Amino acid sequence: VGPQPGALGVLASACYALAAVAVMIGAVASGFLAPATVSGIAGADDAARAVMMSVLHYTGELNEAFAKVHVILSGVAILLWSLAMLGDERGSRPLGVYGASIGVALPAGVLSGMLRLDIHGFGLVVLTQGIWMMWIARRLWTVRW
Repeated sequence: VGPQPGALGVLASACYALAAVAVMIGAVASGFLAPATVSGIAGADDAARAVMMSVLHYTGELNEAFAKVHVILSGVAILLWSLAMLGDERGSRPLGVYGASIGVALPAGVLSGMLRLDIHGFGLVVLTQGIWMMWIARRLWTVRW
């Protein structure tokens, strides 16, 4: 008949934990590696400045790669949680459909290259996932299981 909702929830939690690690690594690359890379750039000679700029570019690429991993895995997690919700008679169908939709759309957008993770693209990710999270939080707060 298919996987049990509890098994989907456990798999979703594992995906979300890995997504959290990925976004943390990306944040470390931007917050700690990038500033350390460019410290002293003003006093550096041309050759040293060129190396610093190359390393800074690599740090940006590293950040974007981990952001992509975060969006893909967090989308998969939301998809799995939503499928579990749709498979449970106590679940909210509209919330499950919304979660399944963004759980497919966001990773597909990243993998196809249609969703760029610039400020607008990542803002869309935060907005759509934030709506799902607030909706699920409200449901968990008000529904007695």
